[in-house]
Amino acid sequence: MQDVRARRPRELLPGPREGARPEDDPQVRAQVQAMMRAHFEQWPQMKLPGLGNRTALVLEAERGARRMDPPVEEAVLANLRRRLGLDQPGQ
Repeated sequence: MQDVRARRPRELLPGPREGARPEDDPQVRAQVQAMMRAHFEQWPQMKLPGLGNRTALVLEAERGARRMDPPVEEAVLANLRRRLGLDQPGQ
């Protein structure tokens, strides 16, 4: 038997609320935060071709992480600095 939803016009199917943003969903936000934590755990070892295969700059990464929507949790950035021996901003 064919799924009834497959035969219904697209505009009749339930979908996200108008104006709703995926990042407003708590489950989406939690998943994004988990992905960013994992990214910043691996980040210090990533070699970047644009920097001559050197590792990235911490301050630039922190600025970018704070501009994200939602921003990366400060605890993730603090943990990154501890792991790199840069406990104070500006080091």
